[in-house]
Parts: sequence; C-alpha cells; structure tokens
Amino acid sequence: MKKILYLLIMLSPVIVKADTLIISLMCFEESDFNNSTHNHNPLMIDVKSTDDNMGYAVAKYMSIDNGSVRRGLTYFKANGNTQKKENPNFVLFSTRQNTEDLGKDADFLGIDFTDYGTEDTPLYRAVEGRGHDNVSKKHTGYFCGLNK
Repeated sequence: MKKILYLLIMLSPVIVKADTLIISLMCFEESDFNNSTHNHNPLMIDVKSTDDNMGYAVAKYMSIDNGSVRRGLTYFKANGNTQKKENPNFVLFSTRQNTEDLGKDADFLGIDFTDYGTEDTPLYRAVEGRGHDNVSKKHTGYFCGLNK
C-alpha cells in the first residue's frame, strides 16, 4: 500500500500538468476524394496546449491494412505572419524550434480552421510537408474532419 501511495504522489505532478487537447482531427489525402491513387495513410492530428500556452500538434498515421497507429512528428506552433495576413484561420506548426535554424529545411504542418463543411459536419484543410521560410520542397494536402 505504501508503494502505491508513493507512486501516486510521484506521478501527481504529471497528472496535474497534462496538456489540454484542443481538437483532434482525422485527415485524408486530397487525392483520395478524386478516386486517385494515394501513397499516404490517413493522418490523425491532435492539437494541444500546454500550461504556458504553447501550442503544438502531434501527428499519427493509421495503417489502412490493419488499423494500427504509428506515431509521426511533433510540431510546435510557429510564427506564420505571412499566412496569417492571407488567412487568419491558418495555423502553422513546425519542427523548427530555434531561430538560428531559419533558412534551413524543417518539417511543417499547416491547418486551415476555416470550416468548409456543413453545420453538422465541419471540414478543414491541412498541409504537411518539408521546406523552409516560404519555400516548400514537398507537401501533401489533406481534408480533415473531427476525430470523435
């Protein structure tokens, strides 16, 4: 009993400081809707917030074959001023964490929270890729719905 109590006390800060899930999305590659061939599995995105209001997104991929889930990258909220001017509902996340890495390639995830769906079924767009600054070397577009 003492060991269990000790373990609970040691884990309590972790439990209290759990990050808050803001939204969970299930995304499918844009070409899937055009009956085109695709080479990416469905993408699941969890957007979270920490106690210090730092936003981040965790990407996971679901296998079409067996339904297993593989962990993808963790992206941190980036300063996307260019995109914000063009679309205030766009949020950019990046694997880049240091300002000295500007100009170097990084993986990115952008989510457009403009609702393109219906009142009952919200539909968002996302893009995942690699590049730097305003240069995209590769990217894949997705349509996303709420992951319930």
